Amino acid sequence: MSKEKKYVQSPDALLTEGDGDGVFLQLQSEKYFTLNKVGMDVYKAILNNDNQEEIIRKITQKYDVDKDTAAKDIKKITNDLVSKKIIIESSN
Repeated sequence: MSKEKKYVQSPDALLTEGDGDGVFLQLQSEKYFTLNKVGMDVYKAILNNDNQEEIIRKITQKYDVDKDTAAKDIKKITNDLVSKKIIIESSN
């Protein structure tokens, strides 16, 4: 069984939160990125080192979404956060 990747917030990403949503400034690219409430919940769970199943459980309990859709959305959000260098893989 492979070990799940762990992530931390990039030191080059600044976050401003408001009413559940989040706005990131990626300092290297000087671009802004936004996350809605679901995205912020996924982001926080990733940084909390929750595993994939824990994140899926949290999202399906909080929002009206099935497990398969949640899993796809979580993967997309995670990939977006990594590609935009908002989160980076932890060395721990």
